[in-house]
Amino acid sequence: MEKAQKSYDYLFDINSKEKGGSFYVQSKVYRAMERIQNELEYLEEFQKERDAEAKGGKTSGGTNADGGAGKSS
Repeated sequence: MEKAQKSYDYLFDINSKEKGGSFYVQSKVYRAMERIQNELEYLEEFQKERDAEAKGGKTSGGTNADGGAGKSS
């Protein structure tokens, strides 16, 4: 993440309008970094859930499509 942040800072700065850069490219750099951060947050949450299931023996199964347990009538 540190390397991505350094690259982001460089690309965002170099594409600033004050330096003759492109606002369009700068916005793409911003959105790309935003996406990377969101993906990393998702992966961290997924890993935490996976670790909790492995330690506690929990499973997420056992419910049907309407959220109830067991057979539907």
